[in-house]
Amino acid sequence: MPSIDCLEDLCEAIELALNKADEELDAEDEEDEDKIVDIDTLREDAGACLEWLQEDDASKPPPKVDRRPLAETVFGREHPVAGWIALLYGAVDARSQHP
Repeated sequence: MPSIDCLEDLCEAIELALNKADEELDAEDEEDEDKIVDIDTLREDAGACLEWLQEDDASKPPPKVDRRPLAETVFGREHPVAGWIALLYGAVDARSQHP
């Protein structure tokens, strides 16, 4: 199971990739506008996972959201960021079952 430090680094890499993808989009374009909303959703949920990982209270339930399909829609199934997000949610799920 990945360490908390490793998962924090993963969250940082996800954040950087989401920021880069966001910068490449045009807010005036309707199609890009939808992607911007999706990227914001991914960013918020990855942040919630990071907060949960850093929480001292082991009894607090993990985020119950799984945005793997959304990440695949935004980036494509084979894109590294889609894999990173899948890894993050898998690790959160595993850590919640084995604190």
